[in-house]
Amino acid sequence: KCQNSIVVFRIWIPNEQLGFTASDDPNAKAQHYWNLISPHLNDLGTQNIDWLEGPNELDGILNWYSDYNNAIWFANFWSNLADIMNDNGYHPLVASIAVGNPALNNEIAQGVKSTMCPLADVMKSKSYPIAWGYHGYTKDLTKDVNTELWLSLRYRWIRDQCGLQGFKIII
Repeated sequence: KCQNSIVVFRIWIPNEQLGFTASDDPNAKAQHYWNLISPHLNDLGTQNIDWLEGPNELDGILNWYSDYNNAIWFANFWSNLADIMNDNGYHPLVASIAVGNPALNNEIAQGVKSTMCPLADVMKSKSYPIAWGYHGYTKDLTKDVNTELWLSLRYRWIRDQCGLQGFKIII
């Protein structure tokens, strides 16, 4: 009903219903997540939602922001969840990153890529529309660009380090 607008839809799922662990099968957990959210989508219609978001920040999800193995798990989870969303007529909005995250190149250890890169590789492998989300607020109400490069503007480094130029980002 809001012409010329973009609708991002997210369904909040309590953490205790998710509780993902590194030993879980990411494909099974993607299906589990879909099974939790899909009943809430039945009456909305795909035509009313431009982007369907998944888990918010680290709600019920492994901390992939600073652990590269968890980032690989998260990328596999999203690969399957994005396919499920697409197969059901939705455009997936992946990541939903909290401000100041995830680790950039060399922040975990020298030579270790950004923990967004495995998910970026998944995004690049898809033939359907897929976007990513970054929560670009400032924590300290600063207007200092050097500070904000690490916080609200961090998405620019993530984009450049992971080759996400040309992909839509919802901030």
